[in-house]
Amino acid sequence: MNAKMLWATMAALAVTFAAAPARADDPTPEPKKAATAKLTPAEKEAARAKRKAETADAKAKGDVTKAGEGAPNTPYKASGTHDSRSAERKEKRKEVAADVKAGNTMKPGEAADVKK
Repeated sequence: MNAKMLWATMAALAVTFAAAPARADDPTPEPKKAATAKLTPAEKEAARAKRKAETADAKAKGDVTKAGEGAPNTPYKASGTHDSRSAERKEKRKEVAADVKAGNTMKPGEAADVKK
């Protein structure tokens, strides 16, 4: 073994030993384990009916939005009514248009375009 290979081997071992404590104290949580007991079709149907009833009740109260295309995967509480959110969007569009007109900002979507 020549001297260069010996030094390279020692450096690799030093790096390995220096990184060992960091690997031993890995803070990532353990993944959840799957349930070991198999559910019967009747139990699955009962759980599904319960979830559907809870979701329907939450929708009736207005706590969550109705799921549909473009809706998030998990229901969330709607903020305000349709009209109030629409008014907020209109107001924001007016503010952006005023900023663009004053030259304080570029039009949305023009960030990469270089004006000559």
